[in-house]
Amino acid sequence: MPAFDPYAECPCGSGEKYKWCCQKVEAIAEREARMTESGQPDAALKILTEGLRQHPDSPWLTLRKAVLLARRNEIDPAKDLLRKLIARRPRHLGALELLVKLALISEGPRNAAGYLQQALTALPADRRRGFARVASEVAEALAELGAVPAAIAHFQLSTRLDPEAAPSSSWAIRELERDAETSPWLRNPYRLSPVPPGLDPTRQARFEQALKWAEEGLWASAAAAFDTLSAESTPESDRNLGLCRLWLFDHSGAVQALRRYTRWVGESEANVDLEALCQLIEPVRENDRVELIQWIWSLRHRDRLLQALQAEPRVFAAGTTPIDPSDPASFQVEQFLLLDRPPAPADSSVEPDSIPRVEGRLLVGQEIVALEAYDDGRLDRLAEWLRSFAGDALPPAHPRTKVLGSASRHALAMRSEWLLPEKLSGPEAEALSQRQRRRILEEIWPNLPHPALNGLTPRQAASDPALRVPLRAALVLLESTAHPGDSNPPNLRAELGIPPEPPIPADTEIDAVHIGRLHLLDPSQLTNPKLVQYFHRAYRYALTAALEQAARILDQRPELLDVEGGVSRVQVYQALCSIALEQRRPDDAIAWIEKGRRGDLGPQREANLVHWELLEIRARAATEPPDRWVPLLAATLDRYRDQEETQRTIFLSLVGLGLVRTMPSPDRPGELLIDTRPLQELLARYGPRITTARGELGISATRSPIWTPGSETSSGSTGGIWTPGQPTTSSAHGPAADKPRLIIPGH
Repeated sequence: MPAFDPYAECPCGSGEKYKWCCQKVEAIAEREARMTESGQPDAALKILTEGLRQHPDSPWLTLRKAVLLARRNEIDPAKDLLRKLIARRPRHLGALELLVKLALISEGPRNAAGYLQQALTALPADRRRGFARVASEVAEALAELGAVPAAIAHFQLSTRLDPEAAPSSSWAIRELERDAETSPWLRNPYRLSPVPPGLDPTRQARFEQALKWAEEGLWASAAAAFDTLSAESTPESDRNLGLCRLWLFDHSGAVQALRRYTRWVGESEANVDLEALCQLIEPVRENDRVELIQWIWSLRHRDRLLQALQAEPRVFAAGTTPIDPSDPASFQVEQFLLLDRPPAPADSSVEPDSIPRVEGRLLVGQEIVALEAYDDGRLDRLAEWLRSFAGDALPPAHPRTKVLGSASRHALAMRSEWLLPEKLSGPEAEALSQRQRRRILEEIWPNLPHPALNGLTPRQAASDPALRVPLRAALVLLESTAHPGDSNPPNLRAELGIPPEPPIPADTEIDAVHIGRLHLLDPSQLTNPKLVQYFHRAYRYALTAALEQAARILDQRPELLDVEGGVSRVQVYQALCSIALEQRRPDDAIAWIEKGRRGDLGPQREANLVHWELLEIRARAATEPPDRWVPLLAATLDRYRDQEETQRTIFLSLVGLGLVRTMPSPDRPGELLIDTRPLQELLARYGPRITTARGELGISATRSPIWTPGSETSSGSTGGIWTPGQPTTSSAHGPAADKPRLIIPGH
C-alpha cells in the first residue's frame, strides 16, 4: 500500500485531509490489503470487522468492508454500511459513488438514478465531476431497458459533469438519436418551459431556481420545486415537472404531470405531441396487461415427445436456441413453433387468412420441456393441446411457472407472427405483409379498445370532444409506424372526423420543430441556409420522410454540396440510396450512387471514393448473392488497409452491414468488444482467390482485413474478438508496439 501525504486529500473520498481522516487506521488497512492481495478475503473481512469495532466511524474501513461484501454478493449489507457512513458524512464522495453502483446492480437503473440525484444534490458543484462515469453507467442501463429519454439525459449529464467523457457519451447519444426503431416522440429533444409571464417576484425566483437545478442535472430537486409551483396553478410547472420525471425514468409521474398540463391548456399540436409521448411511456395498466409465461415440466420420455411433435401438423421445428437468450452460458434446446392451423398445401394460393400464426413456443431440452405463450387464453389452450398428443412423455404434475415479460392486450392485437410458406419470393412475401398491415389499419385498429381513450375504440372516441387530443395523438403514432411504401387508408381520418395534421410554415425555426413533425415542413420552400439546417436535423435523427424530401431538393441544388456551410454530397446520396433500399428499390439505389459519384468533382473527390465504394457494396449486398459482392468488399478492404483515416468509415460500414459486431465489455465499462468473425467467415468463403497487388493469395486466404491488436498469433491463426486496450502480440503486421489501425468511435 503506498504511503500518503498526511496533508493531501484522503483517498477514501471524504474530501478531508488524510491526517485528520483515515491516517489512524493505516496499519489496519495495510493488513487488510495484504490479506486481500494474497487471496484471503475471509481473513481480510475479519480484519475490517475488528477494525470497525475499534474505529466505528472510519470511512476507509467502512468502504473497504462494503467492497468486500459486494464481492461476496452480499449487496444489501454493503449498502447498509454505506448508508450509515453517508448519514454521518453526507458529502462522502466515495460512499455516494459506491452506493449508486451497488443500487444499479441490485435495484435497477430507476432507483440508481434516484441515488445519483441524492449524491449530486449533496455535493457542491466542484466535486460532482467524479460522477460522470457513474452517470454514463446508469445511462447504459436505462438504454438497455428502452428508457430512451432518460438514457439520453443521463449521457448528456455525464458530458456536463466531465467534458473529457464527452466523446464516448456523445457517440452513445448519437446512436440513440438515430435509432429509427425508436419512436421520434421518445427521441425528440424536449426543452423546459421558460418562466411564464405574470408571476409574482417570489414565484418567479422559485421558477428560475428550479430551471437552474434542472440545467445542472439536479432533476429531482427541480421536480420537487415544480411540483410545489404546480399546486399554485402554474401550468408550465406541470410540463416541466413531467419532463424532469421523464429524465428520472419516473414514467407514471411524468404521464400524470404532462396530462395535467395538456388538460389545462387545451388542444394544440404541441399538446398532441406531449400526449403521444404519454401514450408511449405510460405503464401498461393492470387490466390491459398480459403476461408472457413459461411453464416448465420435467421430461419423462424425450424421444416420444419429439416423435409426437414431428407428427403433429401444427408444429414447426425451428432449430436450436438457448433456453435463456439473456444468459451467455445458457444451454441449447430444440425449439418448436406452435401454430394456430396447419400450413396450407404447397400448391394452394396464399391468402392472409390461410397463413399459420405462431401462438407459442415449445423448448425441448435433455431433461426439461418448456411451453412459452401469453396468458390471454393461449397458454391454457396450448397446454391442453400439448397434453392431448404428448401422452406420458410429460408428467401429470403442475409445471413450474416463470414470468418472462408482459405486453398490453392492445399491442398484442396489433401484431401477429406468421409462418410464411418457403415457396414465397421476397416480393410476394412483402405484398402479403402489406395487405395484412392495411387490414390492421382499416379493420382492426379503428375497432380495438385503446387504453388512452378510456377503453373506447377510436370509432367510439371520435364523438367525444374530451378525447380529441388523445385520439389525434393515437393517429399520429399510428401513422408514424407506417412501413416504407405503405399508404395509410385515406378515409380513416375522414371517418373519425380528424383532419390531417397541419403543415408547418416555412418561416418556423427548424430546431423548434418536433422531429416527429419535421416532414410536415416542405423543404422546397426553404432558403438555402434553412434547407441545410433541415437536412442536418433530419439526418441526425434518421427521419426517413423528411430526409428523403430534403435530399431530393439538395439534389436539385448542387451548389450546396461539399461547400462550407453546406451539406456533404456523400450524406445526401447515402440517404437517397438507403431510403431506396428500405423501400425495396435496389435499381434506384444504384442509380443514386452513380449520380452522386459522377457529380463528385470537387476537392473532396479522393476522400469520398471509399464512401462510394462502401455504398455500392451495401446496395449490392441487399439484393445480390454473397459471391457477387464479397469480392468487391475484399478488394476495398485491401485497397485501404494502410490508410488509417479511412478505418473509421470502413468500421462503421461493416457494423451497419452486420459483418462486425460490437458489444459492451463486461469487464471494462465504457469499452467495446469488437467481433469480426462474421466478416472473416464471409471472406473465407466468398473472398477472392487471386494474387493481390501485395502478392498475397487473396485477403480471405490470409488474415482478417481489419487488424485488431492480438488478432493474430505467431502460428497465423485468427481471433475475431478484441477488447480495445488489451495487450498486443507480435504478428505479421509488426511488433506489439504498433498502434491499432481500428479507430473505435468515441475513443
